[in-house]
Amino acid sequence: MKWTIGAIVVFVAAAGLCWAGGCEATGKAGPYAVTATFDRQTPGEGTNSLRIAVTDSTSKPVRDARVDIEYFMPSLPGKPPMMDYHAPAKPSKEGYAATLNLTMKGQWKATISIAGPSGTEKMTFDFAVK
Repeated sequence: MKWTIGAIVVFVAAAGLCWAGGCEATGKAGPYAVTATFDRQTPGEGTNSLRIAVTDSTSKPVRDARVDIEYFMPSLPGKPPMMDYHAPAKPSKEGYAATLNLTMKGQWKATISIAGPSGTEKMTFDFAVK
C-alpha cells in the first residue's frame, strides 16, 4: 500500500501541475528543459493555445528546433486511443506556440517532440479537459 501511494505521488509530480492552480507541465526532454502552459487555467473543449518554452543545458532558450505536439485521449488497456491529433508548434516570443482542438471532456495525454541538432527528444504529460 505504501509503495502504491509513493508511486502515485512521484507520477503526479513528474507529470506537471495541470490539476492545481493552472495548467502548466514541466519536464525534461533529453538535454532540454520544457515548460508547456495552456492559455486557460483549465483546458476546455474547443480551441486551446499552448505555449512551450524550451531551454538547453545552459538554460538558454532554444529557438532553432522543430517542435510538434501529439495529443490523444487514452482508451481502455489494449485498445487504441479514442482520439489522436497532431499540432505543429510555431516560433513565438516566449518560445513556441500551438493550437490544440480538444474535442471532449476527460483525461488527455500529450507528447511534445523537439527536433534539434542532437536528434529528437520527447516529453509526455497528462491533463484534464473540463
